[in-house]
Amino acid sequence: MKKKMSVFLAIVLFLDCVALIALWIAPDGSNSLGIDAQQPEYGETVQSTTAEQVFSRASFVAVGDNLIHDTIYEQAAERTSGDGYDFSYDYENMEKYISAPDVAILNQETIISTEHNPSSYPTFNSPVELGEEMLEIGFDVFNISTNHSLDKGEKGLISTINYWKDKQAITTGAYLNKEDMMPIRTNEVNGITVAYLGFTESTNGLKLPDDSEVVLMLAKDEALLEARVKQAAEIADFVVVNAHWGVEYTHEPNDFQRQLVSKLASWGADVIIGTHPHVIQPLEYIQNEDRVIL
Repeated sequence: MKKKMSVFLAIVLFLDCVALIALWIAPDGSNSLGIDAQQPEYGETVQSTTAEQVFSRASFVAVGDNLIHDTIYEQAAERTSGDGYDFSYDYENMEKYISAPDVAILNQETIISTEHNPSSYPTFNSPVELGEEMLEIGFDVFNISTNHSLDKGEKGLISTINYWKDKQAITTGAYLNKEDMMPIRTNEVNGITVAYLGFTESTNGLKLPDDSEVVLMLAKDEALLEARVKQAAEIADFVVVNAHWGVEYTHEPNDFQRQLVSKLASWGADVIIGTHPHVIQPLEYIQNEDRVIL
């Protein structure tokens, strides 16, 4: 059963969500599903029937952008006694905020390709130890569809996807091929099924080869976005969309964002997490009609 939800447009978000299951028994013995309720025989004990409500609550935090410049990973290298990188210092003050909620979502803006050396602006690649630190402090879901997804081309993105697959992490927005894309990524939290999707508005002018099988979800592919959100809404109680969009260092969403967020909400998105501007933008509510799926 899909609930009536408000949709949030935000950069960093804490939320308690409620899943509600209700069966209404009418005086005539019918119920909300149109199925006749069994009537007791004479002499049987009659059990009183009332509306039954089952509540579950889950909390989550969403964070972004995790954009790793050379100054950060060079300092991380200096904190080790030999090869490798130690990112624990960079995140130690936020770990308690990530580990406490039931679900933690990260917009991982830089790729983590095992096929390339670490690099910085303008084409980023982060050390694998960064991903390990993110998992260690408690992140569960990673959006990897960003304007830097193609910084190392198709090979870099494939390596990044496989890196997270090896870690059995949930990722959104980029897939090895159509077959890999088809299953909507979900998890169950306290009895609530949550679906995760992601897309990016820009790839900094970079493109996948014409014959590539890799799928990178883009904002301009509205037909595909619509199909994916509707599919997610059919199988999940709650749909989270990671939207990497907007204009850097601006404090208000632009017209394109507002138009697309309205469409996403109408298709079935419950929460839309905006990243990319690197500054805080307003949290907004969009009221949806009830969407009931049996």
